[in-house]
Amino acid sequence: TTMRHDVNEPVKGDRSYHLIVANNAIHVARSLREALANLRDSLVEGGMILIEELLGDFALYLWGLDQFVWETPTDQRSFGLWVSFEEWKAVIEDVDGLELL
Repeated sequence: TTMRHDVNEPVKGDRSYHLIVANNAIHVARSLREALANLRDSLVEGGMILIEELLGDFALYLWGLDQFVWETPTDQRSFGLWVSFEEWKAVIEDVDGLELL
């Protein structure tokens, strides 16, 4: 099943997804931890979230002048909407039931 989803909202329905692919999408969440927890809650046991995001200051070269980049997050981030790899690791470790592979 393919669907579009607002990462700021819980996923409707039961734990039915084996794989969630988030391609350059989670960084727009108001809270990265809440967004990942919402996605985690929609996975079947043993399911996976595949995250592909721009890292660090590279993203600012592309999007840094966009006002939205600096207004959205409610959590601490080093690079507007984006975080470093180390920050992603910390966020993933903070969300119970997720691990970095």
